[in-house]
Amino acid sequence: MPDPAVILVAAGPLADLGDVERRLAREHWPSAFVVAADGGYAHCLAMGLRPDLVVGDLDSLEPAAWSRLEAAGIPLLRLSRDKDRTDLQAALDEVVRRPPGRLIVLGALGGPRLDHGLSAVYAGIPLARQGWQIEYLGRREQIWLIAGPGGLQLDPRPGHYLSLIPLTEEASGVVIEGMRWELSGVSLRWGDSRGVSNEFSDRPAQIRLATGILAVVIGPAGAAECRPGSPGCSPRAWR
Repeated sequence: MPDPAVILVAAGPLADLGDVERRLAREHWPSAFVVAADGGYAHCLAMGLRPDLVVGDLDSLEPAAWSRLEAAGIPLLRLSRDKDRTDLQAALDEVVRRPPGRLIVLGALGGPRLDHGLSAVYAGIPLARQGWQIEYLGRREQIWLIAGPGGLQLDPRPGHYLSLIPLTEEASGVVIEGMRWELSGVSLRWGDSRGVSNEFSDRPAQIRLATGILAVVIGPAGAAECRPGSPGCSPRAWR
């Protein structure tokens, strides 16, 4: 029997809590090992989820959440605020002590800090090399990291795009089947946009690669763009 999934809850924005609860309850929640990275503990409280471990300097926890954490007796790895890694990185360092399996990361994408989101995705690369199957579930996007030789099958998602972003110097033997634009054994290199903005068909999508690591990104195709003069877009950004 495979080891239970690991759910890592970070402090960033989540998808609709109801959707997260329904998905994880159905697939992974009952047996998962749950790690909260700092303020991710507040998300756990909102979802009624008791973490098995909390990691962080706790600088983003409200006093009420901190009090509940102390009272619950949950194992805590408390970090100094003067640290040389993020809370999420420290949490991942604890995750890798377990045998490789499925890792679902919540609250790591879509926040106000682009650097934190990028760092979170790149922090998953060593785990992908070790055989972890990693999914980042954000408010709008989902990202899977897949390492070659390996692959991913996805059900059709009308109205969504799919992009392949190489996270290593080269991802070779890339195959896309069941999408509007298919590929057969090509190589994608750093900076290559050939895999960006594919479209789902009415068939399941198959993504495979022989070597390297790919980020498979899925999001709503109708995502709003920031254009000059658009509401909520600062003109200063276009100077």
